[in-house]
Amino acid sequence: MKFLYSHICSAMFLVMFLTVACTSTSSGKKFRTICSEKISFKETEFFRPGFCGADSYRVLSQGIPEWSLTDRNKRRSSSLKAAVIAARYRLIGKFEGACIETCVYNCPDFTKKKLWLKKIAHEIKASPGKILFKNWDSNDQCTIIFEFTRPKLKGEFDKCGEE
Repeated sequence: MKFLYSHICSAMFLVMFLTVACTSTSSGKKFRTICSEKISFKETEFFRPGFCGADSYRVLSQGIPEWSLTDRNKRRSSSLKAAVIAARYRLIGKFEGACIETCVYNCPDFTKKKLWLKKIAHEIKASPGKILFKNWDSNDQCTIIFEFTRPKLKGEFDKCGEE
């Protein structure tokens, strides 16, 4: 009886796995980083954060307006500010995560990486960045694509600030 039960469970798992795999790949569209200057709303549906060249990194972010505001322009301004702040912290999180991943098995000197992380976090917070796309929904929630540019950013990202 146990033998039959284990085969039935295995068969059910296989059917569920194949169903999910087939339905998730049936659309044919792939998530990708959009590196053009003009971005349409349809392209943001399958946007993936990433590098555009060696000097810039793009991220998609959303912001919600303050609920106490009633004026539409103020709500939109509030949600845009929130989206920019969220984008900056998303960038910082991406760089911190990459440094932690490189240190999982072998990290003789993490202090250099910490200093680089503090430096890059400060630069991300201080830089104006570039908003390449912005869109608001009916509730004045804002969606943006934000770009952070810095010389040799990808090289430093790959090495996590090590020279």
